[in-house]
Order: sequence, then structure tokens, then C-alpha cells
Amino acid sequence: MSRSKGLVGLVLFGLVLGWMCLLPPAPVAQGQPPASESIDDFMHQKLVHSQKVLQGLVTNDFAAIRKGAGALKQTSLDAPKPKGDDPLDLELYEHFKLEFLRLTTQLGEMADEQNIEGAAFVYQNLTANCMACHQFLEANGVRNAN
Repeated sequence: MSRSKGLVGLVLFGLVLGWMCLLPPAPVAQGQPPASESIDDFMHQKLVHSQKVLQGLVTNDFAAIRKGAGALKQTSLDAPKPKGDDPLDLELYEHFKLEFLRLTTQLGEMADEQNIEGAAFVYQNLTANCMACHQFLEANGVRNAN
């Protein structure tokens, strides 16, 4: 019973993440950055990859979780550096980015260990980090360099 509640919560958490973006994701080949270098484009790609991770979580597909975690990590590494008026804002953005990278690494490790509960927990933390970063970007007007 508690496992089904956890999966329902995980699915709802994934839906919240999906609703955060109003535009459909742009198609991008695996490992290829989109032609546009805006932060929003990279966030859309992260959404696509996170949805694949969620699908892997609800189907116990550890290979899909691992692949999605790696794609999330690479997309974050490829993202453009933001610009802003306040150096502290840029440092805080880097904090969110480093935490995202740490969590995607941990998510891949949980998939390698075939630890579905651990992967679900890390995925929830990853989603919370994304939501906090989106709120930060919106509140502080931090945008991409282009």
C-alpha cells in the first residue's frame, strides 16, 4: 500500500514538473545541443529527459533511468552561462547547477544499483531543485548570455 502511494506521489510530482513548461520541447538529437542557446531551450530538454526518467521509474526500467540521468547531466553541462547584474545571483545559479549535477550522478548510481526507492527519492530531490531554481531565475531575472 505505501509503495503504491509512493508511486502515485512520484507520478504527481512528475506531472507538476511537466506543467512547469508551457511550450512543447524542441526535438534534439541525443548528445546534440539545440541550435538556440537560450536557457529556456535547455530547460525544455531537461524536461524531456526527466520525463523519460519518470517513465523508467514507474516501469522499473533501470536502463532508461540511467540513460535519462546521463542525458540530464550532459544537457546541464552544455547549457549556456547566464548573465545578470548581481554576481551573487550568478553564484546562486551555479549552486543550483552543481546540485543538479550531483543529483543526476546519484540518480545514475541508483539505477546502476537497481535501487528503485533510492532512484525515486533522488528524482524527487532533483525535481525540487529544478523548481527552486526556476523560482530563483524568475524572481531575480537571471537570463542567458545570448
